Amino acid sequence: MYIFEQLGNNGDYEKLAAVTATGFTASKLTNAAGFKCRAVQIKPEDYPVRVRMDGTDPTAAEGIQIDNGEMYTIVGTTNIANFACIDTAAGASSIKVLYFF
Repeated sequence: MYIFEQLGNNGDYEKLAAVTATGFTASKLTNAAGFKCRAVQIKPEDYPVRVRMDGTDPTAAEGIQIDNGEMYTIVGTTNIANFACIDTAAGASSIKVLYFF
């Protein structure tokens, strides 16, 4: 896992469940100082998930698959706002999220 200073400073964390198409928690996308989240890093645990960032919800069979244990970086406020993930047919997963401001 690489964390680059250009992503900003880690300002928050959460754990998502992706039983249905799930985006990031809206209150996590702006910090107390009013800065918008510039980047996130996600890591599925237990099973793979599928993601999309084009405003369309992924399905268990459609979207980019991120395998469990892989770290994936998403940069840009539009990509972050449009992000959605869902479990694959393999089973229920949790997604660990780091927010950078």
